[in-house]
Amino acid sequence: MAKRNQYSRGKSESKANRNAFEKEKAVKQHTNKVHEACAPVVGLTDGHCELIRAIERSTVVIVTGPPGTGKTYISTALTADALEQGYIDNIVCTRPLISCGNDLGILPGDVAEKFGPYMAPIMDVFNKRIGKSGVESYIKNGRIKQIPLQLLRGSSIDNATILLDEAQNCDSEQLIMLLTRIGKNSTLIINGDLRQKDIKNSGLQHVLDKVSHINGVEHIHLTTDDIVRSDIVKEFVIAFYGDDD
Repeated sequence: MAKRNQYSRGKSESKANRNAFEKEKAVKQHTNKVHEACAPVVGLTDGHCELIRAIERSTVVIVTGPPGTGKTYISTALTADALEQGYIDNIVCTRPLISCGNDLGILPGDVAEKFGPYMAPIMDVFNKRIGKSGVESYIKNGRIKQIPLQLLRGSSIDNATILLDEAQNCDSEQLIMLLTRIGKNSTLIINGDLRQKDIKNSGLQHVLDKVSHINGVEHIHLTTDDIVRSDIVKEFVIAFYGDDD
């Protein structure tokens, strides 16, 4: 009987130790994930480092360059970190309602439901940097907003960073409208690829020509040397557009 009790106690202790080990392992894994998510954004190329410095010091940053150069990732990750660290109060994410020649009318649902899938690249970065539950909380509290560009007219955006993606699909009037939404203590980051236009009259180059000289505005142009998505993407870009970027 004593041996049976001793065996039972040993078995219980062994199970408790295993449970404790698994719990500790889970905590370590969670800690590592959080640490990875909060790791500072580091430029992998000279162009990336120039972009990071520009975002940290300028009111408006316009980023152009080919696919895979990290335009969206770097600008979104830095903005997410600024929100988490309390440097900004809000983020406004926007883009034109154009994609590969088709508009959002082909998708079911209201404007928010139509717009959501087009924000996926930005939201994916937010989820990696902040965590899905954190992002959901910010959205619920109105601190991360996803608004189609066409609905921003008349707004004054204060104490926020505005992220515009796919700017090559904006006409001049839309870009001018967005530039004049910037309120007190706000910054604007514009991402675009001048060669991936889905509209005939893109206004991105026109706006660059008009505002790049203004104090507080910086234009950062990334090249094929800054492509980090994969080696094959770099080869595709060179094959279709050439290496002289």
